[in-house]
Amino acid sequence: MTAFTAHRMILAPRARVAHVLTSIAELAEWNPALLGVAAPDRVATIGREYRVTTRVPGPATLRYAETSAERIVWVLTVVGGVEVGEWDLQDARLPDTSDSGTQVDSGSTVVTHTVRHSGLLLRALRSAMRPVPALRLDRLADRL
Repeated sequence: MTAFTAHRMILAPRARVAHVLTSIAELAEWNPALLGVAAPDRVATIGREYRVTTRVPGPATLRYAETSAERIVWVLTVVGGVEVGEWDLQDARLPDTSDSGTQVDSGSTVVTHTVRHSGLLLRALRSAMRPVPALRLDRLADRL
C-alpha cells in the first residue's frame, strides 16, 4: 500500500472544516478526484455507499468509514484500486502573550490529509498521485 500525506493550516474552525468534508452532496465541487456524486443525502452517512463519477473509467463508490470533529475517513473504490482518505483535524493553538504560559485557540485548524492506495491501477499511477493530498487541501482551503 502506498501512502502520501500533506498538512495545511486552514483559516476556519474545526467544526466548519469537518462540515465541508462530510457534505457529500458538495464534495465533487472541490475534490479534484470526483466529477460527480449521486447522493440523496446532504451530509454523508457512515457506512453508506455513494455512487461517484471519477477520472477513472468505470463504476466507483465512496463510503465514509468514520466521521467526527477530529477525524474523517472515507474509502473510494474504483476499477483497479482503493483509496483510503484520512483527514485529521486539530485546533490550531497560539501562545498566549500574557505570562500565563497557556495557549489560545486561533480559530484555525491544522488539517493532515493522508491517502493510502492499493490495487494495480493506483500502484501504476503512484507518481501522479503524490501531489493529491496537497491539491485537495488547497482546494478545501479555497472552499472555506
